[in-house]
Amino acid sequence: MAYVEDVFDAAMGIMDELSVSGEARTSDTEEYELRTPAIVNTLVAELKMLTGDRADWLAIQSLEDVVPVGNTS
Repeated sequence: MAYVEDVFDAAMGIMDELSVSGEARTSDTEEYELRTPAIVNTLVAELKMLTGDRADWLAIQSLEDVVPVGNTS
């Protein structure tokens, strides 16, 4: 299980946007933080389409939500 914040933190690290102290959430990354839920929802929808997974899922709203991918049972 991964949280959207985990995805955000990893993306900020890949983009070299971490603060000097290693924090991903800073005033410089606020715009990325706001865009992350929509991007994750798009990627989840694409993955589900490609894998033929037709199960309903709730779109995420914030960085505190769990990424709705994988076996949750």
